[in-house]
Amino acid sequence: MGLRPYLGIMVRIGAIVLNVSDTARAARFWSQALGYQRGANPDFLLPSETGGPRLHLDETDRTHLDLWAADEEEQLAEVERLQALGATRVEWDYPEDADFVVLADPDGNLFCVINREAKPKRQSLSPLNDALSSVDEDESRHENALQVASGSRYGR
Repeated sequence: MGLRPYLGIMVRIGAIVLNVSDTARAARFWSQALGYQRGANPDFLLPSETGGPRLHLDETDRTHLDLWAADEEEQLAEVERLQALGATRVEWDYPEDADFVVLADPDGNLFCVINREAKPKRQSLSPLNDALSSVDEDESRHENALQVASGSRYGR
């Protein structure tokens, strides 16, 4: 697969997933430290200004970045571009309707490239998603899919 012509950077940091020992305590601290607001899912902190990354507090997942692409075409182009820069695609048991690709940077740090336009089938994911609002749906969908796909979160 050849590298597509350079179209510019099409991803942004959409969320920082932060491993914490107590999500409620971390939410109190980080919301006050950053001026972020809790989302419908209390583990998601949202910036008060548009454009900033969300902070996703998680007790089981490894700290990592979620890079957001607008659609599948941009996601595929960015995965290809990032691999050309030295990232490697991580072998993963992806659900059929995965909206994310797991990559590792040259130092082995995992990160995800997420297609923000994708709408995976609801039944393949955790029932928790049914209770989430649309504000938190995109981020939750890929985190729960990672858990379902691997049996545990990034603990491979």
